[in-house]
Amino acid sequence: MLLPFASSAFRVDDPLFLWAARQIQAHPLDPYGFTVNWYGEPMAMSEVTKNPPLASYYLAVVASVIGWSETALHSAFFLASLIVAIGAFFLARRFTDRPLLAGLAAVLTPVFLTCSVTVMSDVLLMAFWIVAVLLWTRGLARSSALSLAAAGLAMGAAALTKYFGMTLIPLLAVFTLAKPSRRLASLAYLLIPIAILAWYQWATARLYGRGLLLDAVAYGATSQTDAIARFSLAKTVVICAFAGGCLSTLLFLARALWSWRAVAGGALLTLVIGVVLATSPAFDRLFVQVASGNVALVAAQLALWTSVGISAVALAISDLRARRDAESILLALWTIGTFIFAGFVNWTTNGRSILPMCVPVGILIARRIERGRISRGSRLGLVTPLVVAALAAVAVAWSDSTIANAARAGASRIAAQYGGRRSTLWFFGHWGFQYYLEEHGARPIDVATADFQEGDTLATASTNANNYRMPPEWVRVRETFDLSSATGVTTIDPKAGGGFYADGFGALPFALTGKSTERFEVFDLLRR
Repeated sequence: MLLPFASSAFRVDDPLFLWAARQIQAHPLDPYGFTVNWYGEPMAMSEVTKNPPLASYYLAVVASVIGWSETALHSAFFLASLIVAIGAFFLARRFTDRPLLAGLAAVLTPVFLTCSVTVMSDVLLMAFWIVAVLLWTRGLARSSALSLAAAGLAMGAAALTKYFGMTLIPLLAVFTLAKPSRRLASLAYLLIPIAILAWYQWATARLYGRGLLLDAVAYGATSQTDAIARFSLAKTVVICAFAGGCLSTLLFLARALWSWRAVAGGALLTLVIGVVLATSPAFDRLFVQVASGNVALVAAQLALWTSVGISAVALAISDLRARRDAESILLALWTIGTFIFAGFVNWTTNGRSILPMCVPVGILIARRIERGRISRGSRLGLVTPLVVAALAAVAVAWSDSTIANAARAGASRIAAQYGGRRSTLWFFGHWGFQYYLEEHGARPIDVATADFQEGDTLATASTNANNYRMPPEWVRVRETFDLSSATGVTTIDPKAGGGFYADGFGALPFALTGKSTERFEVFDLLRR
């Protein structure tokens, strides 16, 4: 399913990981010792990035062997996706008699496929996460010091891939204490990831003047998008909608999970939520950027996915009430803890923060269906919803790649037409658009100095972050052109409500749309 995406363009925060990887190849012990213009002016990379460097070290090693092409690097990250998929199956064997169903329900989701087609740290985090949980559960079951120590190292690797990985420490501590055997001595192995994190904080403080671990924690606690207040009813709708949309197998398997009465109740809840969203001023912030003709459609999608997201939490609580054992506690904390972090702790709600939920939710789906004792005929009936789930996941991942490819194509066209002159080609905007323009020699404008010359050229792309507008007397439009970016469904389109990478772009992880286009503008720069 991932192979068709191997050559797709880099996107969103991919360039930050790629630039750090290039730095690592030149200076292996100083991953963030360079400057980058990501917010409109040059800043130290150690201030810009809020991710640890292990994914970039992986990129640096891979690129040194097979090169920097999109196909090479995506293929290397597909290996991490494969580890997650296989690991989910083997982990599910410890929790349910239906591990194949659990694994498929986990990976046939929009969030898993879409995150798998990036070179950011998210799927690599999940690979280390699954390995850590597998080794820890095995170590407890067999009293294996080697497995527990290896699990500790995997936890440390997860935390150095993405800081959220450090939540494995309390998660597995609670799981251990909830086991009837209560092997308290096993908790000592949790000192391994704690020591790794302490070393990382000390090492980055020496390199960059402040420890990057605590710096990232402080950033997540104090920063937020200005679109939706962190602790509000609107934010609760957003996190439920992101969870429901990203984990859409919950919708397609609803009838296998819940009784007809519960499904009818969910449908009624969806209707009520849709009416309230469309009519209450309390939710106006969810529709600020939505085109007027799309408000009703966005409200309907929000209502549907909010109900599905609520069912994810209900599934965890139901399993906990029914079983009341260490395994149900682990799954509930894993699911609900990620849900709370993604909605109310992280600086923005996005699909990447939902990703860690996919495996426990897949296992919970299998455990719920297992409890229902459905017939052999009904088991065959699970195939159709899983096929539909796979098609939906591919559609979302395809849309995301199409948007990224449009940015690459636009950057290449602009560079071919306006690059290579005596004058300088500048640009506003970042993400993949920046990466490809810089590869062609263009430069990001420093908004603090606006250090351009008369006769230079400026390029912009509509779907982007940190875009600015020059004073109209400084620029003259030279060319405007559109490229098709998505059809049917979109992951980034404020007018349609889609904002997979940040809820500041839209309250939905993906949204139904007509034909979306990416607009590129080229300006002649005049005398200031």
